[in-house]
Amino acid sequence: MVHIRVDAGGTLTLLEPDNFKRFHIEVADRNLSCDALVAALAPIAAPDGADFWIDAAGLKALSGREADPRWLEGFEAMLGAAKRFGWVSPDGLRIRCHVK
Repeated sequence: MVHIRVDAGGTLTLLEPDNFKRFHIEVADRNLSCDALVAALAPIAAPDGADFWIDAAGLKALSGREADPRWLEGFEAMLGAAKRFGWVSPDGLRIRCHVK
C-alpha cells in the first residue's frame, strides 16, 4: 500500500509507491507530537480533524515518479477509486488520508 512515513526527525518518505490499494500516513516514532506531525506534513498536507488533505502534486513529487507514465496511470486510478468514496477534494487536487 502507498503510505507516507514520517520519521522521528520529520522526514517524509513514500513507501510502496507502486501498491495503490490503500493509502495512509505512518508515524515511525510514536512519541512524535501532533504539532511535529503537522509541521512535517505541512509542505504537502493540511490537517482536517484526525485526517490530512494531501496535495496530489506534492504526493507525486514525493514519489519521484511524476514523469513515469505507468506510475501516473496507477496514481490516477487510485484517485478515481478514492473519489467514489469522498476521499478526493471536489477540485481533484487533494486526497484525504488517515494516520495509522
